[in-house]
Parts: sequence; structure tokens; C-alpha cells
Amino acid sequence: MPLPAQNLYRSEPVGDNPAARLLAFVQAFRAIPGPRDANRTTVGEAIGYILEADLSLRADLHREVALIVDLPRQARSAIEQRPEAIPPRFAHELQAVENWLRFLNNLDQPCVGPARSLADDAVKALEMCAELLSLNAPEQVATPDVLQVLRDDANDLIEQVLATGLHPDLATLLVDHLHLIIKALDDYRLSGAQATRAASDQAFGAIGRARAMGQVDEKGAKWSDMVWQYVGRVANLAVIGQAAIDAGHVLGQLGAPPHAQ
Repeated sequence: MPLPAQNLYRSEPVGDNPAARLLAFVQAFRAIPGPRDANRTTVGEAIGYILEADLSLRADLHREVALIVDLPRQARSAIEQRPEAIPPRFAHELQAVENWLRFLNNLDQPCVGPARSLADDAVKALEMCAELLSLNAPEQVATPDVLQVLRDDANDLIEQVLATGLHPDLATLLVDHLHLIIKALDDYRLSGAQATRAASDQAFGAIGRARAMGQVDEKGAKWSDMVWQYVGRVANLAVIGQAAIDAGHVLGQLGAPPHAQ
């Protein structure tokens, strides 16, 4: 049986905590139809469909699988931070889901076995855990549309930076960090703001150091400012219960005043 034409996993809003993200993956994988003929869907093919990953890029597929496998640990950590509101038993019940995820070690096996092997009770416990975390320890979330806009803007900036004739070292620095941000945006559905936080921090630091060391000329200042402002938008995905990041303040802390606010 072919995979469904519509991938609901990608079209729905991102879960606002790691248990919700794990639940979304579990539900999507369990919804994969079982094979009806010799051309059986493999675990790798199912994962590629759910995550919209290119199966020919095996390293990228394994990277996203690693993010999935880490979700139970993230969920347990979130539970432990709110013991007064979330029963600790949910941290233990996540172990059943974590054990189930071991099937991801063999991407070439038929997916129908793992898809049917997780007990309904474990899924119900995961649903309750996701709801409690959403109520008591929610994360700021971004919709797929917001993520796509940010991704498109990063690609536009890359094209413009490469066409502007900047000093090669500065152009490489800006483009490399924009590529890292694109990868972080692609990971957002699984990692939440964790990946975008790390990528934006690295970009802020790299641009700030280049300015402080006098490596940015007048022409480069304009484009480093544009990338800086874009990185600030990405950084805001990681801000929970705070005002938007003040890029000027951050850069000032790095010892180099921004060229533009």
C-alpha cells in the first residue's frame, strides 16, 4: 500500500513541549499503513515520508532519527523541572516509548511490525504527559508557515550575499551561519527552539567577533547588519516569557557596537 498523499505531521502546528513532539511522531508512524504486497514499506521509507527527508542523504536521515530518539530524555527533564504539577510517574512511563524507539536502529526492516508494537496504554500515557506539560511547562512554538518564511528569507540572504562581492572571508562566514540556521529550522519540529537557539548564538558570536577584530569594512557592515537582524528574528523563536532579544545589547556585550539598529 502506498504512503498517504498528505503528510499531516508536517502540516500541523509544532508541539509546544518534547512530549508533544514525540507524540506527533508516534501517531504519524503508527498511522503508516501496513504492507499488502512484496514491496513493503521500510522503516527508513516511513521516516523519510514523515520527516520529509531525502532518503539518498542517509546522514541527514540519521541526524533526524537521533533527534527523535532524544525526545524522551527531553520530556523527562521537563517533567522533573515541574514536580509540583506533573506526576513523576510519567517520567517512568516514557521508558516504554523510549524502548519502542529502538526499532530506529534498523531502517531497512518493514515498518509494519514497529508500527503495531507500541501498546495503546503507552500512547495514552504519552498523550496525558504532553497535555500536562503543555499546561504547566509550555514552550514557545512556531507554526510551519513561520518556519518556512524564515527559511525562505535565509535562502534569499544567501543569494544576495554571494552576489554582492563581499570580502570572501566575510561572505563565507555569513553564508555558513545562514546554512546552519536553515538546518536548525529544519530540526525545529523535533528539537523545538533548542537548535535555533544554538545556531543563532553561534551567528551572533561570529559576527560580533568579526566586527570587534576589524574584519568588516563599510560594504560588509551593511550586509552583516542585515544578517544580524535576521538572526535576531530566529533567536526570538527561542525566547520564552521574555521580550524580543535586543540585538544591540547583545552585540554591545561582545564589545563591538552595531552598525545599524
